Amino acid sequence: MNKKNKLVDEFSYDPVTAISESNAPKEIAIIFKDIKKTMGIPIVTSIWRGLADMDDSLLNVWNLTKPIFNNGEPEFIYNKLFEHISLPSPPKITSDTLERMGINNKELKNIKNIVSVYNRSNTMNLIALSALVNVNFSYISSSKNYKTSSINYQLPALLERHEINNNTWKIVKNINAYGTTNGFRAHVATLWRHLSYWPKFLDFVDLQFRPMRDNGQIEQALETVLNYVLINKIILKEDTKSHHQLNKLTVSTITNYVHSKHQVVRMVTLGNILQKWLFKK
Repeated sequence: MNKKNKLVDEFSYDPVTAISESNAPKEIAIIFKDIKKTMGIPIVTSIWRGLADMDDSLLNVWNLTKPIFNNGEPEFIYNKLFEHISLPSPPKITSDTLERMGINNKELKNIKNIVSVYNRSNTMNLIALSALVNVNFSYISSSKNYKTSSINYQLPALLERHEINNNTWKIVKNINAYGTTNGFRAHVATLWRHLSYWPKFLDFVDLQFRPMRDNGQIEQALETVLNYVLINKIILKEDTKSHHQLNKLTVSTITNYVHSKHQVVRMVTLGNILQKWLFKK
């Protein structure tokens, strides 16, 4: 793989070391709180935490993006997305399997809640930030308005790397390798780190996802999700007289984040496969 493709396929920041909500300075914490309120989620996912380390990029990008979320269109498209896309899924998890992994009903509920929150956040980020990239980060407005909702689950704390033992971290890295071009060396997406409370579950996910990887279903699903979002995109009215002041790193970070099937598209796809599987009746 050449250097250019490697940059496109990998986050330009490390989600593990990006600034955390708990350690954010006051001015950044205020923006994080607004992101959570506007998007209707209890956490801030890695793209926003990554931008917080790029000068004033977080504030500038959020000021551009917030009105898109406020009109409800990212949520509307998210709710429709997987009505039109059929994702692969492993066989239903049995109660006996959960019991062998030591997962009780409370823990299963926590797992489902974590997956649901990240899917909402990642998918809406993909849709809204794609719209910004399509108009070169400069627009007037969208003429559409939809109702918005929120999910405010009480999630267990996101563990820092030093709180996760090395054996569990290897399991996290294994499942994180799905859909990447860098495999075990890829930056760890935050969803998998948040699920590290249950290493036996992640090990089982790895086992169940492996056939879908080997037969090409996951790779095909990544392409399908990316193509759907590119075709069924939010149409913004572009202000051709104004020009954004974002630096090159910020522009490339967001563009690669939404246009590479190996960044947020990967987590939208894998996360929703996981959700479909967990909620299978």
